[in-house]
Amino acid sequence: MIRKQTKKWTMKNKRSIRICDMDDPHLINTINMLRRGACYQLARDDMLVMGAGLMQGEMAMMAMEDALLNSSNATWDDLVPEIYWNMMEDFERRELDPSKLKDPGDGHGIALRYFEKERGSDG
Repeated sequence: MIRKQTKKWTMKNKRSIRICDMDDPHLINTINMLRRGACYQLARDDMLVMGAGLMQGEMAMMAMEDALLNSSNATWDDLVPEIYWNMMEDFERRELDPSKLKDPGDGHGIALRYFEKERGSDG
């Protein structure tokens, strides 16, 4: 049997709530939000790497190198915060419908689409 998750999540209104006290839609929406955030972090890192030829200066190059190290083989589930896994345990404990969780896709694809769009607007 999976125990209730008593870790606290801080909501956007700055109030804290225990994961086990979140209602089902709130838990599902928060899990999906954390997945999207990790996916966009992958995309941001990819954009830094793809734009490396445009970067100049020591700080810019350090940011690019850091992004490259972090995203080379990363997937979105490597980048979610630790509390995500606590939420997933509570999701399973409640036996919620897995189809309610959205696949955030591939952050790498987001970066590629962005750069293709930018190149298309140049010509």
